[in-house]
Formats: sequence, structure tokens, C-alpha cells
Amino acid sequence: LLEQCNDDAEQDDVARRVDPILESITNQQVILATWDNELRKKEAVDTAAEEIRKVEAQARILAASAPPSHSHSAPKPKLPQLTLPTFTGKYEEWLPFRDRYNQTVHNRADLSGAEKFQYLLAALEGAASDLLESIPIIDSNYPIAYDRLVEAFEHTREIIFKQVDRILDHPEITVRSASNLRSLSNITSNSLAAIHSLGQPIAEWDA
Repeated sequence: LLEQCNDDAEQDDVARRVDPILESITNQQVILATWDNELRKKEAVDTAAEEIRKVEAQARILAASAPPSHSHSAPKPKLPQLTLPTFTGKYEEWLPFRDRYNQTVHNRADLSGAEKFQYLLAALEGAASDLLESIPIIDSNYPIAYDRLVEAFEHTREIIFKQVDRILDHPEITVRSASNLRSLSNITSNSLAAIHSLGQPIAEWDA
């Protein structure tokens, strides 16, 4: 444009008019570049926010569909090893088992119902174990399981018959040795003690 002017005065006049325009254009370009940069940043932030919202929505869906947790506390340590008798379902075994189990586990206040239930199941075999195998191991089911076991095996008549049979089934003593007499005495004493624990007046039997 300046080259088309005929004299220096005209060139200076044109320059004075063009320079502000060029400067304004340059400033506008800088402003536009700044706006473009800010817009790109905003779009990036909006995109990131949208992705975060999607992830959060997916997390809520997964949380809603997940099975409920039954415990929010830290897992308990492994149950301590306790020495318990084994009960297989024989009537003659019930009273000794019941008494030792009650003292070792059932009467303890520091054990939960579920923990007692686990100890109970660990001590059962055979028919006694089969009786409780379908009951879920939770706190509220322990009294149910324990009562079911008591109802099934604490039959006074059956227990007395079995204890009397233990005495009568003792091998005949052909040799009066100390060991043979001690064996008969132990079986007789244990059986009579078991019968007496059921409230039977054994002291009056020979009256």
C-alpha cells in the first residue's frame, strides 16, 4: 500500500492511518489466541469433569448391585483351640459331653453365638453332626442349634437304659485281679453318677 503512494508525505499519512489498524489487528489476534487457549483449557476441564461424573455413576451402579456386607468390623482372629469331647450321637455319651461342653464353651460370655456354634459343630460327628448341618452359622441360630441337640439326645429313659447296659455289658470277671475289679468299679460309678445327674434317686434303689 505504501509503495503505491507518490510522495513521502502521502506515505507518512497512510502509515499513520494503517499502523493503528495493524496494531489493533495484532492485539485482537493476541486476545483471540488467549481466548482460544482459555477455551481449550475449559473444554479439557469440562471433559475431565464429565469423565469423573461417568466413573462416579458407574461406581454407584456397581455399589448398588453388589451383595450387602454382613460385617463392617475388622475380621476376628482365628478361634483359639479348645479341648472338647467328641459327641457322635450315642445316648451314653451325651451327659459327659454336655457337661464339659457347657463348662468350656456354652456358659462363656466372651464368645459370640456364631463362635459357640463353630465350636459345637467341631465337636460333633455322625448323627449328631447331621442334625445341625443345614443350620446357617450365625449368632441368632446358635440357641436354636443347641436346643435341637438337647431335645434330640437328652432323653432320661434312653440314657438310663444305656448306662445300665454299660454295667451289665462289662465282661465277666473270671480272674479277681485289681485291674479287673477297678474297671468294673469305674464303669459302675460313672454310670450311676450319670443316672443320678438326671435326678434319679439311686440311693433308694436298694431300699
